[in-house]
Amino acid sequence: MKGSENRRSLLDRVFPFHFALDAPGRFVDAGPRFRAFAGDEIDSCRFFDLEAIEGPHRIRDFASLARTDGEVNVVVLPFLRGIRLRGEFMVDVDSDEMIRFFGHPWLTDIGSLESLNLDLNDFPPHSGLSDMLVNLQLRESVNRDLKRLADSLRDRSRDLEAELEKREALEARLQQSQKMEALGRLAGGVAHDFNNALTAISGHASLGRMSEDLDDAHRHLGLISDATRRATDITGRLLTFARRKRIEIQESPVQVILDETAAMLEPLIGVEFTLQFKCDPEVSQVRTDPAAFQQALVNLVVNARDASKPGSVIVLHARYEQDDQPRSMMGMERQPGAWVVFEVRDEGHGMNAEVRDRIFEPFFTTKDLGEGTGLGLSTVWWIIERSGGAMEVDSQPGHGTCFRLHLPAGSMETLPLAASDAEHQGQGRRILYVETDAVARNATAELLRAAGWQVEESSSAEEAISLADRSLQPFDVLISALVMEAMNGRELAQVMRTRQPWLRVVMVTAYDVGSREGFGEDQVLSKPFDLPELLRAIQVRTPRD
Repeated sequence: MKGSENRRSLLDRVFPFHFALDAPGRFVDAGPRFRAFAGDEIDSCRFFDLEAIEGPHRIRDFASLARTDGEVNVVVLPFLRGIRLRGEFMVDVDSDEMIRFFGHPWLTDIGSLESLNLDLNDFPPHSGLSDMLVNLQLRESVNRDLKRLADSLRDRSRDLEAELEKREALEARLQQSQKMEALGRLAGGVAHDFNNALTAISGHASLGRMSEDLDDAHRHLGLISDATRRATDITGRLLTFARRKRIEIQESPVQVILDETAAMLEPLIGVEFTLQFKCDPEVSQVRTDPAAFQQALVNLVVNARDASKPGSVIVLHARYEQDDQPRSMMGMERQPGAWVVFEVRDEGHGMNAEVRDRIFEPFFTTKDLGEGTGLGLSTVWWIIERSGGAMEVDSQPGHGTCFRLHLPAGSMETLPLAASDAEHQGQGRRILYVETDAVARNATAELLRAAGWQVEESSSAEEAISLADRSLQPFDVLISALVMEAMNGRELAQVMRTRQPWLRVVMVTAYDVGSREGFGEDQVLSKPFDLPELLRAIQVRTPRD
């Protein structure tokens, strides 16, 4: 009897959380600490009803539990108030109808020792408590370090975001500054070309009035139209070039980009240099912002001019390239695929390696004071990078320089604009034409009437709404100036569509509106325009068709 008591006392000291189960799962024995936490609850519950063993397999009877003899299990019992026990179930040596659990509390957080009301006596000497506590302390220390690191990274991330915002603002200012520098160079040439166009218009108008021959008068009128288109091209390029905006990637015809760039460069290069443009036949479309990319080409060609002697040849060559391997170029990565490569090659004095490594740095320039800002090539780099492209530079002192701009190719085919029979599409349909400038309004209205349209004219949005409300017949098309006092063209279109939802809308403006985003299906036409352009923009499709 005394030996049995000693054995029981030893068991309570070594495993204060031990317990025993009979075949139905009743708690028939328990260590002092187990009993202290569980209280009388263990007398009214059965172990197999509690699903207390953690693991993929549920143990619901005595036989299943007996088969785990010697395996380590983690036990979670509701009446232990959050304490998890880790140990082994063993069939009792004195009775096959009883299973004993020998284990101890299992901790995953050193702070829970106090919160669970545990002390060191609750762990048997052989449980490896010291190792477990050291590991938990190390883990807690690591967690604290990780938290400090995460806080530090979060702070650095905020700083980086602020720095990136500053950099983006600086890049925008640099780009605009370079544009203004280039515009200063363009101003003289543009004024010269525009004055030439005005001189031609004025001269042919005078000759047409003096002419007594109808065919000769028609010839002068045709030449006036040619000069008007030339003036329109000049102002359009200037607006496009000067526009301050973010990069807007789109598919653009390469030949159009080259043609417009050539016209822009003509007054800059002058007669002392020969500028050659080449475009391989397989080159069609390119993905870029055409206005920004034209600025990049202008910058490179002007630099080529400045580096070359009079009489030199500057070549701008566009070619198609297909590659199935990635290529690294000056810190940029050109991915496999189809590319359009633009080469700007000169016969100038070239660059050594030291200069070549610094040419894309903002404000770095080899020109004399007052002759350059050092922003041109940094702007080119910014445009190509934002377009998803890459760059290469080959240059040796005395052997000229070649810049290669790699941009993603667009579709291989360019669909031409369909020939329009717009001159005959009026057929008595009705247009409400709103324009604040009387001269422009009267001339355009006469052109539309000549094309078969019925036109009602208005000088303001308010007058147009009043006219539409009084009209007995609905309108098919609204042509409106975009910029007007009190109510602009967009606002007028919204009001008119509440009355006539099918209304086709064309906005006309002398300003550069940049992106067409926000206009929906409405057309935007830049002044000046001719009759075919206006009629193509209308393209009426109404319920009466």
